[in-house]
Amino acid sequence: MSAVGVRGGAGVAVLLGVTLLLAVPVAAQSPVPGRVGPDPVLAAAFEGLTSLDAYRMEVWTTAPYTGDLEVGTIREVIRDDPLRLRGRVIDGGDVAFDQIVIGEDGWRQILGTTWSSMGSDGDLTPSVDSLPGRAMVLERLLEAGIALAPAGKEVVDGRATRRYHGELAAPTATPAPGEYYTQSIWGTLDLWVDAADGFLVRSVADTQATDTYAELLHVDAIRTRERTEVLAVNDASLTIEPPDLAPSPAPSPGGDPALAEMVLGAFTALDRLPSYRASLEDHTLGFGGGMDMVVLPSTSTSVQATLRMGSLPYVDILAVGDRLWRRDLPEGPWSGADPADLSCYDGPCDADELTDFGRAIDGLLDTFTLVSDAETLDGVAATHLRSTAGGQTPQVGVAPGVTDLWIANDGGHLLKLDFDGQGTRSTITISGIDDPANAVDAPPVASPAPSAAAAG
Repeated sequence: MSAVGVRGGAGVAVLLGVTLLLAVPVAAQSPVPGRVGPDPVLAAAFEGLTSLDAYRMEVWTTAPYTGDLEVGTIREVIRDDPLRLRGRVIDGGDVAFDQIVIGEDGWRQILGTTWSSMGSDGDLTPSVDSLPGRAMVLERLLEAGIALAPAGKEVVDGRATRRYHGELAAPTATPAPGEYYTQSIWGTLDLWVDAADGFLVRSVADTQATDTYAELLHVDAIRTRERTEVLAVNDASLTIEPPDLAPSPAPSPGGDPALAEMVLGAFTALDRLPSYRASLEDHTLGFGGGMDMVVLPSTSTSVQATLRMGSLPYVDILAVGDRLWRRDLPEGPWSGADPADLSCYDGPCDADELTDFGRAIDGLLDTFTLVSDAETLDGVAATHLRSTAGGQTPQVGVAPGVTDLWIANDGGHLLKLDFDGQGTRSTITISGIDDPANAVDAPPVASPAPSAAAAG
């Protein structure tokens, strides 16, 4: 899929292979009234984890940046000699990212590819705090000064606990820049701690925040729900061992090279259509997003694309040939896009790059086999092809997985591409072919210069 970068300052979000760097707003310097120092029970719940010999902490988060789907991070700690650590990201039930550290040695695996040794590419061996699996919302509530009150005693997973509840009101003044991250959050928290030792056992937080993601989406606040479980406490059966570094056997592509021309033609045929709409969806490494496009192929292709985080649109891109504009939604004006601020990962983000859907199967043309030549997709007669040789991703290149293509029997153009990998899923859907409603906004009169790469 196309990867688009929009630069505007500090702060980073990565969605659909789209990287956005944005400035955190800095406004009034007023202190936030009604907030106190760290709650002693919550502080002790975190501190208590440092005294455990072993544990597994699972953090499950639902937010717009996760595509409104629950994404998990799991951290395992064994305080042995040497220290043993493991952190994982769980996306769609799959391990999207896996990292193991034993003493000074570390390894990682991304999207089901072969394990690699950390350090060989300059990576630093991480500490406990840098592993995936941090309860980020819980930490923010602690630093923001939420106050907890006793709410009874309960047994959680066979462990006697004390339950606490707290509510943090929305700030009534803009926090100072140095306190923006911690003081721009509000919501509710239920906390369970070990009845004897006070360490964290479970938490459920439902919060709103005016943070970088809210700025990105041009909304007042972003809702994030986070639940945390601490399991396998001092459990001798919890183990962390070095991974098998042998290369994963590559799946036999088993493709029919005779179909390669049909596969390539499915993408090039899009350039011959009068107009069409394209919808791109992606969920990778815990981030979910999409892009909705209207494409008018011609000698100077015109594209209007709306980028979404989950279901929330936040920016429009207009490309006419090698000229670019952008506008922030919902009502921002069009403005010329500097190539340094808006670029595709393979080059200048012009109309051709935005519609280069064939990138998803680059190098895999002869790996497809015929599933059926008599299927129907949205009322269109289609041929269904499949490859088990993986799919292209911005993160690792070819990742293991299955790619399905549906190609129109009449016209030979792509109707749908679906890739299902380990911790990554993406879909391209083509519709509205030659629909009279297909239109793009007229470019502003003031036209930006084409990108340097395109002009050269």
